[in-house]
Amino acid sequence: MSGIAESKEALVALLVLGKFVAERAKDGLDFADAAELVKKFVLDEEFKAVVEAGVKGLDAIPAELGDIDLQEAVELIGLLVAALKK
Repeated sequence: MSGIAESKEALVALLVLGKFVAERAKDGLDFADAAELVKKFVLDEEFKAVVEAGVKGLDAIPAELGDIDLQEAVELIGLLVAALKK
């Protein structure tokens, strides 16, 4: 068992990015939305930290998921469910 720390960070980053895109996509996506994403990444330190943490360990995810156990799977699903309820 290698743990799932990088998988959890990547999932959180994906959820944060997805929420941002979903909010911006309500009226369609255009160049202004891309500019807002860059602006948010530059000005919002928490957003930037979450995204960077999610990206930095991407190469470890296949190994983590390659030996995932039931408890770790439930932990990832719980993280996803909790985020989707927000």
